[in-house]
Amino acid sequence: MIENEKSDYYRQLELRNDALDFTDWVLYFGEIALKAQARSQELIECLIAKSRFFQTYTSEMNNRQIKVVKRMFDAGPEGLEGGMSSKNYQSIAHLFLLLLVY
Repeated sequence: MIENEKSDYYRQLELRNDALDFTDWVLYFGEIALKAQARSQELIECLIAKSRFFQTYTSEMNNRQIKVVKRMFDAGPEGLEGGMSSKNYQSIAHLFLLLLVY
């Protein structure tokens, strides 16, 4: 989490550089730690959902569908950029190549 907000992190440290009271920095760092914890929880929940989904439905899907669902789960909690459009599905599943063959 700090890596994503590195400039803000260093700015916060710099603001406290000349003061003996670093309460604001501790509060800032605590907020960052809580955000990191929440992000970790989201990722863990996503992995558990992925595992449960594949345990339940893998036998009912074809290889293209499995590939697309894996890609959707790999996008994480944020999901695919732009959502799952037919163009995204075709790109991920390489469906356009199959259509050209027929």
